[in-house]
Amino acid sequence: PPPPPHRYMTMPPVPPPAPSSRGGPPGPRGRSSSHPPPPPHSQPPGMSGTGGSASSSRGSSSGRNSVPPPSSSVPPGQSVTVSNSMGKVKHPFVKKASGVKWTKEEDDALRAAVEENGAKNWKLISQRLPDRTEVQCLHRWQKVLKPTLVKGPWTAEEDRKVMELVKKYGAKKWSLIASNLPGRIGKQCRER
Repeated sequence: PPPPPHRYMTMPPVPPPAPSSRGGPPGPRGRSSSHPPPPPHSQPPGMSGTGGSASSSRGSSSGRNSVPPPSSSVPPGQSVTVSNSMGKVKHPFVKKASGVKWTKEEDDALRAAVEENGAKNWKLISQRLPDRTEVQCLHRWQKVLKPTLVKGPWTAEEDRKVMELVKKYGAKKWSLIASNLPGRIGKQCRER
Protein backbone atom coordinates (compact mmCIF):
# COMPACT_ATOMS: atom_id res chain seq x y z
CA PRO A 1 0.00 0.00 0.00
CA PRO A 2 1.13 3.59 -0.61
CA PRO A 3 2.49 5.52 2.38
CA PRO A 4 -0.04 7.70 4.24
CA PRO A 5 -0.21 11.34 3.10
CA HIS A 6 1.86 13.82 5.06
CA ARG A 7 0.02 15.99 7.51
CA TYR A 8 1.84 19.13 6.52
CA MET A 9 2.56 20.31 3.02
CA THR A 10 5.77 22.08 2.27
CA MET A 11 5.38 25.38 0.50
CA PRO A 12 7.88 26.79 -2.00
CA PRO A 13 9.90 29.69 -0.58
CA VAL A 14 8.39 33.14 -1.03
CA PRO A 15 10.64 35.48 -3.01
CA PRO A 16 11.68 38.70 -1.24
CA PRO A 17 9.66 41.82 -2.13
CA ALA A 18 10.82 43.89 -5.05
CA PRO A 19 12.59 47.13 -4.12
CA SER A 20 10.41 50.23 -4.07
CA SER A 21 10.56 52.60 -7.01
CA ARG A 22 10.96 55.43 -4.48
CA GLY A 23 14.16 53.96 -3.14
CA GLY A 24 12.91 53.56 0.43
CA PRO A 25 12.02 50.41 2.29
CA PRO A 26 8.87 48.62 1.11
CA GLY A 27 5.59 49.30 2.90
CA PRO A 28 3.29 46.66 4.38
CA ARG A 29 3.20 43.34 2.50
CA GLY A 30 5.90 44.39 0.06
CA ARG A 31 4.00 47.35 -1.38
CA SER A 32 5.49 50.76 -1.24
CA SER A 33 3.52 53.31 0.69
CA SER A 34 1.91 56.16 -1.21
CA HIS A 35 1.89 58.32 1.93
CA PRO A 36 4.90 59.68 3.76
CA PRO A 37 5.23 58.64 7.42
CA PRO A 38 3.51 61.00 9.90
CA PRO A 39 5.68 63.47 11.75
CA PRO A 40 6.75 62.17 15.18
CA HIS A 41 4.63 64.74 17.10
CA SER A 42 1.29 63.96 15.43
CA GLN A 43 -1.44 61.84 16.98
CA PRO A 44 -4.01 59.56 15.37
CA PRO A 45 -7.50 61.03 14.86
CA GLY A 46 -9.65 61.06 17.97
CA MET A 47 -6.74 61.39 20.37
CA SER A 48 -6.94 64.23 22.82
CA GLY A 49 -4.12 66.66 23.30
CA THR A 50 -3.25 65.11 26.67
CA GLY A 51 -0.37 63.01 25.46
CA GLY A 52 -2.33 60.22 23.77
CA SER A 53 -3.00 58.26 26.93
CA ALA A 54 -5.66 55.59 27.36
CA SER A 55 -8.26 58.33 27.54
CA SER A 56 -8.74 58.41 23.79
CA SER A 57 -12.19 58.36 22.33
CA ARG A 58 -11.02 56.42 19.25
CA GLY A 59 -12.72 58.68 16.78
CA SER A 60 -16.03 58.94 18.59
CA SER A 61 -17.54 62.33 17.95
CA SER A 62 -20.31 61.91 20.50
CA GLY A 63 -17.83 61.66 23.36
CA ARG A 64 -19.90 58.99 25.10
CA ASN A 65 -17.03 56.53 24.96
CA SER A 66 -14.40 58.98 26.07
CA VAL A 67 -12.98 59.23 29.54
CA PRO A 68 -13.17 62.71 31.05
CA PRO A 69 -9.83 64.48 31.16
CA PRO A 70 -7.95 64.33 34.46
CA SER A 71 -8.98 67.90 35.25
CA SER A 72 -12.68 66.99 35.56
CA SER A 73 -13.76 66.64 39.14
CA VAL A 74 -15.60 63.59 40.41
CA PRO A 75 -16.67 63.60 44.05
CA PRO A 76 -14.80 61.11 46.28
CA GLY A 77 -16.52 57.76 46.53
CA GLN A 78 -18.27 58.16 43.16
CA SER A 79 -17.28 56.84 39.78
CA VAL A 80 -17.91 57.56 36.14
CA THR A 81 -19.03 54.59 34.06
CA VAL A 82 -17.56 54.39 30.57
CA SER A 83 -18.32 51.83 27.85
CA ASN A 84 -15.59 51.10 25.36
CA SER A 85 -16.00 49.99 21.75
CA MET A 86 -16.14 46.34 22.83
CA GLY A 87 -19.16 46.98 25.06
CA LYS A 88 -17.16 46.44 28.24
CA VAL A 89 -17.75 48.78 31.14
CA LYS A 90 -14.83 50.55 32.76
CA HIS A 91 -14.81 52.53 35.98
CA PRO A 92 -11.94 54.98 35.60
CA PHE A 93 -12.63 56.86 38.83
CA VAL A 94 -13.17 54.11 41.37
CA LYS A 95 -12.65 54.80 45.06
CA LYS A 96 -9.34 53.39 46.17
CA ALA A 97 -7.33 53.29 49.34
CA SER A 98 -5.01 50.58 48.09
CA GLY A 99 -1.82 50.44 50.06
CA VAL A 100 -3.26 52.69 52.77
CA LYS A 101 -3.44 51.02 56.17
CA TRP A 102 -6.86 50.44 57.67
CA THR A 103 -7.69 52.71 60.58
CA LYS A 104 -9.42 51.67 63.79
CA GLU A 105 -12.41 53.79 62.71
CA GLU A 106 -12.62 51.92 59.39
CA ASP A 107 -12.39 48.55 61.16
CA ASP A 108 -15.18 49.60 63.55
CA ALA A 109 -17.35 50.83 60.65
CA LEU A 110 -16.76 47.56 58.79
CA ARG A 111 -17.70 45.49 61.86
CA ALA A 112 -20.89 47.55 62.31
CA ALA A 113 -21.82 47.26 58.62
CA VAL A 114 -21.32 43.48 58.64
CA GLU A 115 -23.35 43.17 61.84
CA GLU A 116 -26.14 45.22 60.26
CA ASN A 117 -26.14 43.66 56.77
CA GLY A 118 -24.52 40.25 57.21
CA ALA A 119 -21.31 39.16 55.49
CA LYS A 120 -22.90 38.80 52.04
CA ASN A 121 -23.65 42.11 50.32
CA TRP A 122 -20.18 43.68 50.08
CA LYS A 123 -21.34 46.40 47.70
CA LEU A 124 -23.79 47.65 50.32
CA ILE A 125 -21.23 47.24 53.11
CA SER A 126 -18.56 49.17 51.16
CA GLN A 127 -20.91 52.15 50.89
CA ARG A 128 -20.32 52.71 54.61
CA LEU A 129 -16.58 53.04 53.92
CA PRO A 130 -16.22 55.74 51.25
CA ASP A 131 -12.53 55.12 50.57
CA ARG A 132 -12.70 51.31 50.37
CA THR A 133 -13.87 48.99 47.59
CA GLU A 134 -16.10 45.94 47.97
CA VAL A 135 -13.12 43.63 47.53
CA GLN A 136 -11.05 45.49 50.11
CA CYS A 137 -13.90 45.22 52.63
CA LEU A 138 -14.39 41.52 51.90
CA HIS A 139 -10.69 40.73 52.29
CA ARG A 140 -10.34 42.78 55.46
CA TRP A 141 -13.29 40.95 56.99
CA GLN A 142 -12.31 37.43 55.91
CA LYS A 143 -8.60 37.70 56.64
CA VAL A 144 -8.41 40.02 59.65
CA LEU A 145 -11.65 40.94 61.43
CA LYS A 146 -13.89 37.87 61.22
CA PRO A 147 -14.52 36.79 64.84
CA THR A 148 -14.20 33.07 64.07
CA LEU A 149 -10.60 33.45 62.82
CA VAL A 150 -8.05 31.56 64.88
CA LYS A 151 -4.90 33.63 65.24
CA GLY A 152 -3.17 31.82 68.09
CA PRO A 153 -0.63 29.01 68.08
CA TRP A 154 -1.30 25.85 66.12
CA THR A 155 -2.40 22.72 67.95
CA ALA A 156 -0.84 19.30 67.34
CA GLU A 157 -4.17 18.19 65.86
CA GLU A 158 -4.16 21.12 63.37
CA ASP A 159 -0.57 20.31 62.36
CA ARG A 160 -1.47 16.65 61.79
CA LYS A 161 -4.51 17.63 59.74
CA VAL A 162 -2.56 20.10 57.57
CA MET A 163 0.01 17.41 56.73
CA GLU A 164 -2.74 14.92 55.91
CA LEU A 165 -4.56 17.45 53.69
CA VAL A 166 -1.36 18.45 51.85
CA LYS A 167 -0.80 14.77 51.02
CA LYS A 168 -4.39 14.53 49.80
CA TYR A 169 -4.69 17.80 47.80
CA GLY A 170 -1.09 18.85 47.15
CA ALA A 171 0.90 21.87 48.31
CA LYS A 172 -0.95 24.46 46.22
CA LYS A 173 -4.58 24.11 47.34
CA TRP A 174 -4.31 26.21 50.48
CA SER A 175 -7.85 27.60 50.47
CA LEU A 176 -9.24 24.08 50.10
CA ILE A 177 -7.00 22.86 52.91
CA ALA A 178 -8.04 25.79 55.11
CA SER A 179 -11.72 25.03 54.50
CA ASN A 180 -11.11 21.79 56.44
CA LEU A 181 -9.56 23.66 59.38
CA PRO A 182 -12.19 25.82 61.13
CA GLY A 183 -10.92 29.32 61.81
CA ARG A 184 -7.78 29.07 59.67
CA ILE A 185 -7.22 30.74 56.30
CA GLY A 186 -5.17 29.57 53.34
CA LYS A 187 -2.29 31.94 54.05
CA GLN A 188 -1.91 30.57 57.58
CA CYS A 189 -1.84 27.00 56.26
CA ARG A 190 0.69 27.85 53.55
CA GLU A 191 2.98 29.58 56.03
CA ARG A 192 2.67 26.70 58.49
